[in-house]
Formats: sequence, C-alpha cells, structure tokens
Amino acid sequence: MKIAILQHTTDSKPYFTTTWLEHNNLPYRLVQTFTGEPLPAAHEVDWLIALGGSMNIDDEKTFPFLRDEKKLVEEILKAEKTYLGICLGGQMLARVLGAEVKKHSEWEVGWHPVQIENKILGLSKRPEREEIFVMQYHQDTFALPKGAISFAKNSITANQGFIANNGNAVGTQFHPEANESWVYDCENDEFPVGKYVQNYQEMVEGLKHLPKQSAWYSDVLSHLAALTKSRVQR
Repeated sequence: MKIAILQHTTDSKPYFTTTWLEHNNLPYRLVQTFTGEPLPAAHEVDWLIALGGSMNIDDEKTFPFLRDEKKLVEEILKAEKTYLGICLGGQMLARVLGAEVKKHSEWEVGWHPVQIENKILGLSKRPEREEIFVMQYHQDTFALPKGAISFAKNSITANQGFIANNGNAVGTQFHPEANESWVYDCENDEFPVGKYVQNYQEMVEGLKHLPKQSAWYSDVLSHLAALTKSRVQR
C-alpha cells in the first residue's frame, strides 16, 4: 500500500495521522508542497492524504502548487483511489468536485461539538450517530459537492464532513489529526476575534476531549486503510 501525505505549510503537520500509520506499520511518504517538493504521480499512490493550510484553496498565484495538487486529486478520484482531505484538504476535495469554497461568516477555532453520522462513513463498530468535540481552526468553508453525502455538521458550520466517489473520498472541515503537540504549537498564535474562537488556555483545557476524537479518527483511518488494502489486493 503506497501512502502519500501532502503538507501545505510548516505548521500544518500530520500529527496523529503519522502516529497512527507508524503504529500500524504502514509506510508513507510525506510531501512538503510549500518547499517546492514535487507531487507524486497518481500511479505512485494508493491512498492520498491532504492536510490543512492557511491559504485559500484557489490562491494559485501565490501558491502555484495548488494547481498541480488539484490535478493530482482529480486523477486520484478518476482512478477511484482513496483520498482523505482535512480542512484545506477537505476544501480541495470539494473544489475539485465542483463545489464552492468561500469565507465563512465566522471563524471557528478550538474545541467545538460536531454531530457525526458514522453509518454513512461505514464505521460499523461505532454508534450510528454521535456528538464529538473536535478541534477546529478555519474561516473558509465548503459547500456540499453534487453527489456527495454529508456525515458531519454543527450549528456553526453546516458542512463539516462528507464522503464522495463511492465512499473512497472523505473530506473534513475540522482537524481530527490534532493531538497534544498540535494544541501546544498554538501557544504563540495570534488568534482571530470571534464568538466561536477559543483562546490558547481554553484549547489546552479542551484536551480532555482528545481521547474521544482520536478514537474516532483511528476508526476512520482503519476503515480507509481496509478499503485501500482490499482494492490493491484485487
């Protein structure tokens, strides 16, 4: 199984994603697109994971790698390979599928509850529906692409997660990869102002929610890994 992870900025690290992959003995290639590192070709990847980033998904003039990344995602989807997009990566999936990505009316930062439909994701060992406090750090938001199915929402952001491409592609607006290091790395951030923006201390206190988020994300990764393995072994 060939796994590639796209990192868009120095601070948008994979965090728990690579922790889980390494724990499960799944090798991966980390591609730091912001350094000019070339993207893999679609035939070199069975499972593509795209992380977050502070840029707008259509700011190709400032970040030209976004143009090539969209082409890669299109090829991944066409080949019905596995794709997981987180925050910017979720916006990338929505945009490639023809949906609008725009500024939200509010910033959403910190631990906020999200209602999740696990049955839609295919997580049979979890409750069909559950509410989880997850890490958020975004202003941009995506519309639901045509043919996609929403599996997550909250009262702040209507579209928090969706599946597409016969379940092979998953996009989230929130950050399930966040771990303790993710939160502690925010200590010197200049947080935006907004009614849904937590400060650093509130984010640290919210680490009590981390075990449940990590358990859910582990199940998502296990599900996608199984899908990928099944396809590769055909």
